[in-house]
Amino acid sequence: MKVILFCLLLITTMVHSHEVSLTDSGHLSIIQSTPPGQSLHIKQVKLGDFDRVTLHLKRLKVFAADARVTVHSDGGTRIEPMPNNVYFMGEVENLDNSRIFIGFLENGEIEGVLDLADGRKFVIHQVQENHLGLTSPDTQTLTLLDNRYYNPKDYLELPETLRLKKRDQTNHQRGPNIDYQLTVAIETDYEFYQIFNDTNAEVNYITGLIGYLSSMYYNEINTFVLVGNISLWTTPSDPWNATNSACALMELGKYWNDNNQAINRATTHFMSGKSLGGGIAWKGVLCNGPFNYNISSYNCGLPYPDLDKYGGAYGVSGGLSGAFNPGNPSPIWDIVVTSHELGHNFDSPHTHCYAGIGGNPNPVDECYNGESGCFSGTQVLPGPAGQGSGTIMSYCHLLSGGLNNISLTLGKNHSYGVQPERVPNVMRDHVEQMASIAPQCIIPAANDLIFANGFE
Repeated sequence: MKVILFCLLLITTMVHSHEVSLTDSGHLSIIQSTPPGQSLHIKQVKLGDFDRVTLHLKRLKVFAADARVTVHSDGGTRIEPMPNNVYFMGEVENLDNSRIFIGFLENGEIEGVLDLADGRKFVIHQVQENHLGLTSPDTQTLTLLDNRYYNPKDYLELPETLRLKKRDQTNHQRGPNIDYQLTVAIETDYEFYQIFNDTNAEVNYITGLIGYLSSMYYNEINTFVLVGNISLWTTPSDPWNATNSACALMELGKYWNDNNQAINRATTHFMSGKSLGGGIAWKGVLCNGPFNYNISSYNCGLPYPDLDKYGGAYGVSGGLSGAFNPGNPSPIWDIVVTSHELGHNFDSPHTHCYAGIGGNPNPVDECYNGESGCFSGTQVLPGPAGQGSGTIMSYCHLLSGGLNNISLTLGKNHSYGVQPERVPNVMRDHVEQMASIAPQCIIPAANDLIFANGFE
């Protein structure tokens, strides 16, 4: 019976699609009612200078089943549901190899990002009912916003005993290309709230950012990243006192290990409005439980013992702007740093550290020579300056061309570098390994699609 139900559901999903215009009466209701995984074609859209194009889209699942918003205020803590925002990924008709991510918010706003094959990126915003404007961010100046990538090493390895234990738990070999999904919990600080001064706007920004990240991760490692619990602080009396990224990571780990073990997630990411000097994350820790770590060398001044449960599946992105709009170029920075730090959780080192990985003696690129044990020669881009030859896990933006050197890709089908597909391969291997070790933490996406309808 389960097989029959699965086949019926699969056929239904495959054959049903909607076609709609943004000028149609009730178009938002049609868009919001499109189930995850189903196709939607939005016709006759004026997209920037492209006149009357069709957007071929597929609905993304962005929220975990138990997703919720926890708001901490001076008056106490309250729980709120997630907004009825819907997100889609797809392509623009007749724009070869274009990639579009677009969100239709509960409040009627439209936002998104368009990536073109030549590396150009555009922020999408609604100008008129059926007219979506495109604004190209000034990515050349973005490295001035935060020195996060100037850290010689922005990730921490698991203690050796835990790495060996994880290796011994599985004899993982690459399996069939199953679609997986996992949940990320989001922590924030009061400084991040101050950017918006409105919890709805803050949640909309977070879900749009993670939705875009999920579309990229799905395209390259067949893994959806779902939003779980979002923790917001509307009071300056939040528990976050660290002034640099490393101490923020330790503070985050200790707090969540002590207070939030019951919250379902594969990892927790801290989105901070503070200038923490960048971001940092634990490497290869999806679904990892708490572990002891000695922070005596960090001089964090935390009110806990030097050796305590600071470690786990955690990452930090500092200096976020929260400006996912066409009037500010900073959203590209926010996407890059968050995708990069989460990539470390998925077990990827930097691209200049890939020598010997995947059977190739060379790094993916030679953009940085300051990390111990990695590339140490003359720094050079893998392609023309300012043309997106670097990838998310690289430091190529430090060279001439700035963030225009970075394509919003992990490396799949990328034209530059030495076997850049090794990066998504490493990340996918970690997903498959942890799906076998912790099947309740990383699940096949098809299971969720079927059983969401009550079948067991």
